[in-house]
Amino acid sequence: MRKIVAAVFISLIPLNLMAEPALWQEVSESSIQRSGERAAAGPTSYRTLRLNKALLLQLLAAAPREFTKAAKEREVVVTIPTPDGRLARFRIEESPMVSPELAAQVPDWKTYSGRGVDDPTAVLRFSWSADGLTVMVLGADGAYYVEPYAKGDPTHNRVFHRRDAGGERKPYTAMCAVSAKARESQSSRFTRCSSRRVMSIEQRDCSGGV
Repeated sequence: MRKIVAAVFISLIPLNLMAEPALWQEVSESSIQRSGERAAAGPTSYRTLRLNKALLLQLLAAAPREFTKAAKEREVVVTIPTPDGRLARFRIEESPMVSPELAAQVPDWKTYSGRGVDDPTAVLRFSWSADGLTVMVLGADGAYYVEPYAKGDPTHNRVFHRRDAGGERKPYTAMCAVSAKARESQSSRFTRCSSRRVMSIEQRDCSGGV
């Protein structure tokens, strides 16, 4: 079985000694130059990281479609940062959440699902679009999120626990508001979801539950 892994390195190691670039780099919040506005009610505690967009796009392009022969024969593994400072590995597959007709209206929006490599009980659902990366993970330690640091900035992200989301804001709104037609298509939004546990949280967040 072939495996594609996003290699992660410690920033103190010289780049020329590493075979592959890092997918994530920890950055200070003060170093981020905001080009867009953040949500008024943001998380109360979070990490800030820089995403290697080019490397992520390479990995996503290689991800097999779920329930296909390719998904059984090829593994694509990405690392997702956790709120406590670690990087967790997930085996991912492309997992459409809308009908082909609706997908054609938002061609730059792709959705994926994954299962933990380091923690096999962990599952995730994430999307990628021109707005950036939006991730939801559910594991033994509860739910956490990765989202763009600010609107219009797909490179910088913040990572936080669900309990630190803050205010009445629902942190998974990027997955809930792809387009007006997608929001109206309740029957197709969660089709072929590979994890009922993830689907349950998505439905709760999108419908305004806690």
